[in-house]
Amino acid sequence: MVDGYQSWRETEHKSLSKLMQARLNSLQNPSKSCTDVKRVTCNINKGCGYGCEIHHAMHCFHIAYALGRPMFLFSGGIYFYSKFFKIQIFFF
Repeated sequence: MVDGYQSWRETEHKSLSKLMQARLNSLQNPSKSCTDVKRVTCNINKGCGYGCEIHHAMHCFHIAYALGRPMFLFSGGIYFYSKFFKIQIFFF
């Protein structure tokens, strides 16, 4: 862009990226034992399509991130059907 804010945007982008990475790292590697950490558990067996399942997983991710807790996803498997093949994805 030609508005003169490109360097500011790049600096802010790097700053936010570092903040997000540090927070995700601390959530994935808690200082307490995993059995003592409060966590968000999500069962995403909604019986809907791939996009719907991912939408629900991201909803759980947003809640876990906002609460500062690690997230565990449980699923019987996500099924994605196409005209030619079937894919099943398991989280746990």
